[in-house]
Amino acid sequence: MTPDPWAELRRLRDDILAELGDSPGDHYEREAMLMAWESHTGENAFPLMDTLRVEMRGEDIIGAYAAGEILKQFQSATALIDRYRRNPRARGTGISRRDRERAQIVLEGQAGSTIVFRVPAVAPEMYGLDIGQYAGRASKALAELMETLPETADESLQGILGAPPLVREAVHRISRAALQAEDGLGLQFRTGENELTSVLSYDKAQLLTKFLSDKEFIEDEETVEGLLDGMRGTRRVFYLVDADRSEISGAVEADLIPQVHELLGRHVIARLATTQWHKRLGRYGDKTYRLLSVEPAPEQGNFDDEWR
Repeated sequence: MTPDPWAELRRLRDDILAELGDSPGDHYEREAMLMAWESHTGENAFPLMDTLRVEMRGEDIIGAYAAGEILKQFQSATALIDRYRRNPRARGTGISRRDRERAQIVLEGQAGSTIVFRVPAVAPEMYGLDIGQYAGRASKALAELMETLPETADESLQGILGAPPLVREAVHRISRAALQAEDGLGLQFRTGENELTSVLSYDKAQLLTKFLSDKEFIEDEETVEGLLDGMRGTRRVFYLVDADRSEISGAVEADLIPQVHELLGRHVIARLATTQWHKRLGRYGDKTYRLLSVEPAPEQGNFDDEWR
């Protein structure tokens, strides 16, 4: 297979487009970039419409109440992830009308136990330039959400429990929607030729809803030295074995995944954000972790044999 010569530039282009806002200046910059891309590469700059399919597992039909809950929670979760992408340090979980408009998803239809959302592309004809369509913020937000949710029904939840507050809240919203179906939700997000799938079982949704509700939490940071042991097929979970052979696992954000893969099997120093849940009855839960940075430890190479 011939390597795609534009793959890296295309990724950068899409990231920049997703971050631009709604001002006339942003629209002008976006349109100029897209016209330059098509002129330089000879390639149509505009992706196909993205779609999200939500299947209510174990159900034959979808009642009006369940459908309304799914529509509301998925729109809210998309808006929360979009806000997180714009400002990773944001914490407030209220959602304004403007938040929803920035990351709007649209009900395309429903058949049996499946709801289909359309993720609108933006048409710049309204600004006088009939140059096609491009993906908006909702597409990037949904891809982030799908990468955070479990890929399979038995996948670890550590990538969720250690995630930033806005991401946790977005997953909390999806968990509440999943409780409307006997076996939870099956998700399929298609963007161009790419596809992401996730499964949130009823049991996992129940656990997440209980865990993410009615609690206070304490956040801190730790630095840990150990063997970066892998990601074990999960999309956003790292595993680290320290000198006492204790294993730490937690969430990995998208921009750190290439670095994690590069350092697998090596002795590293990891800076971690920790979250410890404080139940209102007074008990403390286990710590959850999120990787903030990782770098090779002073001793280069793999762990010493006695640490293995």
